[in-house]
Amino acid sequence: MLSYQHIYHAGNTADVHKHASLFTLLRHMLQKDKPLSYVETHAGRGLYPLASVEMQKTGEFNRGAGQLLNQRETWRNTALAPWLDWLYPYFRKDLYPGSPVLARDGLPPPHQLQLMELHPQEFSQLKRNLNAPNLHLHQRDGREGLPALSPPEPRRGLVLIDPSWEEKDDYHNIPRSVERCLQRWPNAVILIWYPLLAAARHPQLVQSIRRLQRPLLQQEWAWTEAPEGHGMYGSGWLLIHPPWGVEQPLAALLACLQQWKPDGESRQQWLIEPE
Repeated sequence: MLSYQHIYHAGNTADVHKHASLFTLLRHMLQKDKPLSYVETHAGRGLYPLASVEMQKTGEFNRGAGQLLNQRETWRNTALAPWLDWLYPYFRKDLYPGSPVLARDGLPPPHQLQLMELHPQEFSQLKRNLNAPNLHLHQRDGREGLPALSPPEPRRGLVLIDPSWEEKDDYHNIPRSVERCLQRWPNAVILIWYPLLAAARHPQLVQSIRRLQRPLLQQEWAWTEAPEGHGMYGSGWLLIHPPWGVEQPLAALLACLQQWKPDGESRQQWLIEPE
């Protein structure tokens, strides 16, 4: 949806779950000394100024990542600490870095990054905010672009799918895009983030991805009770082809988030276990 701009929500509680999980996953994959391809379907602009009118208008950062950063010493020696330590220098510069910056910082050459963004304004900002010799930017619809760019080189790699989910068709179109990607890139590790909404559309997505019959790990974190209407009350992700052993650090991260907002509920489970 070309009306959506993530700057209004950058660094909110859902971003904490999404980006801390992505950081943990990438860190785990980098334990192997082999080049990676990182592919992102909905990159946004990459960097978000905390003083912007949009971020000030919602205040979501202050209730999300900003709160954790101001309590950073509380989380020392926990599963949250590595992500917060990486984030802190940007915070000192009044910036919140999104997933493209996280990937760029963690994956220098010979790793390769393929970032897609359809929104003209967001793409223009992305080009302005990010520059690296191994960075490839594409102004295109990530749902179409993911299978079209598959398989990348190197073939060992990670995909992040993080749309706004404001288009109801995405709950049908994203699984189709994933299926087409896996036909061309069978060993891709794919992280799909989704919101927990009162409208309860996410079970359709989960079942569609489950039907692909690939090893599948799920994590959901509800930090408040489901509101009436269409408000977001939590965050979830599906991880296709989880790297061996990654479930432990991801579960440790979820335990920290549950401790941060103890009134909520959380779970991590295998939907399809590896053989």
